[in-house]
Amino acid sequence: MELSGPPRKHVRTGCQVCKQRHLKCDEAVPTCRNCSSAGWTCEYTVPGPITRRRRLKTASPRSETATPEPSAPTSGTSLYRPSVAVTTNPYDLSDFNYFQDATEHENYSCFGSQSWSKIALQMSYYEPAVRHAVYALGSLLNDSITSQQGEVECPARTLQHYTESISYLNQGFSFTSYSPRTALVLCLSFIYIELLRNNIGQAIAHCRGGLTIIANHENSTTEETVEPCLPRAFTRLHAEVQLHGNPQEKHESSQPAILELGCSILPPRFKDIDHSRSVLEHISLATFHTLRRLKRLTGGSARIPQEGASLELLALVHAIEEQKDALALWHQMSLALRMRHTQPIAEEVAAMSILEVQYTAQNLMLACLDDPFEMCFDTEDFLVGFERIIALAEDFVNHKQIQSRFQLSLDTGLLPALFFVALKCRVPELRSKAVDIMRLCPHREGLWHRGRLIQVAMWKAHKEGLYIGIPEPADRIYLETADLVASSDGGNRIVIRYRQGVEAREVSETWDEAISKRCAWMADVI
Repeated sequence: MELSGPPRKHVRTGCQVCKQRHLKCDEAVPTCRNCSSAGWTCEYTVPGPITRRRRLKTASPRSETATPEPSAPTSGTSLYRPSVAVTTNPYDLSDFNYFQDATEHENYSCFGSQSWSKIALQMSYYEPAVRHAVYALGSLLNDSITSQQGEVECPARTLQHYTESISYLNQGFSFTSYSPRTALVLCLSFIYIELLRNNIGQAIAHCRGGLTIIANHENSTTEETVEPCLPRAFTRLHAEVQLHGNPQEKHESSQPAILELGCSILPPRFKDIDHSRSVLEHISLATFHTLRRLKRLTGGSARIPQEGASLELLALVHAIEEQKDALALWHQMSLALRMRHTQPIAEEVAAMSILEVQYTAQNLMLACLDDPFEMCFDTEDFLVGFERIIALAEDFVNHKQIQSRFQLSLDTGLLPALFFVALKCRVPELRSKAVDIMRLCPHREGLWHRGRLIQVAMWKAHKEGLYIGIPEPADRIYLETADLVASSDGGNRIVIRYRQGVEAREVSETWDEAISKRCAWMADVI
């Protein structure tokens, strides 16, 4: 007896409710159509997907071979590694494996939360947009490892997959149509791609898009869960933008309303190290935002004037005092948390050390605002702070045994604090030690590019000379500013203006080098 009609496929990856009721499931995530219309609770299992036999079409060397589409897990906290390859294309498989290798060897983070890159790796098995973003990022990382000292050339396959990933958003979809979890992972993937391509403006735009998605998700009634590490990544990135800067943007006017902070309001105690870190990140964001506004009001000096202050400037001074109090209170609560951990594991010790480094650097940044001259950095309090940053950073890199590879970390770790020491500390031994430890850090910490930081630090050390002890006042460099200017040949130059000596008038020094964009980002940091 012959069956009428084409043969039907048995649904093996549908939800448990449809299986029990012998219904055909459309496998929609997080709720299938049957469960949504009937008001049932839709539940999926999270095993590896079951492969199906299908006829493969002849593919070109650069086309993606048809592969089964696994169903997406509904839980925002469960990670799984499917048992099938995401692609059989050798080029894409190589890029995917490189991304996976960078994810599995990401040993710089020490806070125990799931990395956004691990979530992207999981999503790539069932979200085509994420899969192509992973291919693009993997190929770019693969090529970047051979270009550590020069410009990162964007390979053609990176642009191809990047374009294909974006095209999925344009085929009748948008970030708002995707689940918040998927949209945030795509935003973070695009941010890292743009950072490796030296497009910091585009990376900042994607960061703002992610912050908007977070705000919409917090104000919505959806029950979909989002891993805490995803919104925290955007909070950290926004704080990095406030500190790092970009010559083409005014960051003091781009503060999203969702991150307006009251730094004087802190919880009674920290639940764990992640909680302590989250509070410090929010204090840092408010502090760096205040420093940006102060720099704008004072014409670039970022110092509190002794007289003639406007009402807006007085309000900033009050905000700075509140942030100092909040930072001091955070440190007391952090010490109390450390006392409660009588037998901390090695990862907790490393996490506490890196938070102590960031706290010390931020405390020194706020302390120098009251002094109109940079001679304050030669005082005993600052030298003790510099020495503490060096000691903690050295212990951290020795403990983590950081491998010399590109790592998919968007976290702010040691680089900004060590760069601060290398710029402001006039003791040659400490300055040299800071640069040496920077060389052991990952090639990138979010917006911070290790090679560019070392270049600028070495430039300033060379301009101030190689001294035995603290340099004389006439030799110190004060009030450094930097601008990115276009040269006649189409390239870029860094123009660094400074006063060398307390009584000297402002002079202009041009740092000419065939740098293209390598040092362009540093123009707004100094």
